[in-house]
Amino acid sequence: MDGGSTDNTIEIAKSFFKKLPIKIIKAGFRDNQEARRKIGFEKSKFDYVCILDSDNYLLSRDWISSLVKPLQENLEVVASFTLHYHYDPKQPLFNRYLALIGGTDPIVYYLGKNDRAKWSDKSQSSTYMLIKFDKENFPTLGSNGTIIRKRFIKYKELNSDDFFHTDILFDLLDKGFNTYAVVDRQLLHDTGLSFKDQLLRRYKYMFLHHLKLTDKRRYKIFDSSNSKDRLKLALYIIYSLTLVGPLIESTIGYQKKKDLAWFMHPVYCFIYTFTYGLAVISHAFK
Repeated sequence: MDGGSTDNTIEIAKSFFKKLPIKIIKAGFRDNQEARRKIGFEKSKFDYVCILDSDNYLLSRDWISSLVKPLQENLEVVASFTLHYHYDPKQPLFNRYLALIGGTDPIVYYLGKNDRAKWSDKSQSSTYMLIKFDKENFPTLGSNGTIIRKRFIKYKELNSDDFFHTDILFDLLDKGFNTYAVVDRQLLHDTGLSFKDQLLRRYKYMFLHHLKLTDKRRYKIFDSSNSKDRLKLALYIIYSLTLVGPLIESTIGYQKKKDLAWFMHPVYCFIYTFTYGLAVISHAFK
């Protein structure tokens, strides 16, 4: 699914996939990759849909077969995803930080809705484990190397602005489809961006999907109508702005995995709070 690349991405893809039935679709929606995903669901012919973003890298030849296995063995499984983001001490600082906390955002991390486990959390199984979610403990699933059983998803009923990778899975909870497979594999999430570009991306993401399209969202990382969410967010803002709490957690994390990337945690917490706050203020004025 090409959203309007201006480099030679398509030519490179075609050179690698000469012997495979790969179809490249110019899907448009340059600023809304979630709308592009909907087109991908519509065009796909088979029951398993793998969401693999352009900044995702597979690290083992058995990655796909390992994630497909629990879907084949358990017909009630909605989707499978990896336990961890790949940690590599040679990776850029920000990539290492995301792998250590198990998510793409410190705010989601503190609200307990990370899509991956922290690096220090080890699997209890050599292959995969099944877990059931409900609306109170549903993480931000559906992106970055997730294989979804397509037959469960009501994508035809949704408009482009209604389609979001977590929402389409969250919708299924009301129907009793709540079983997921966590596979003991890794996925490298390489942002490939400078710190400035990463913050700009998160600003745009917050502005579009969590503010502008908030009325379309069924799953909310922060629900302003929920008193528990309001309390959690208030505590997080105080926690992040004082820097003391994140620094203590960085020190504890460093004892488990000695990487100085841990000590960027207070900085990222502070700056992400500022960035998201700026998006909220900007949206309110507009």
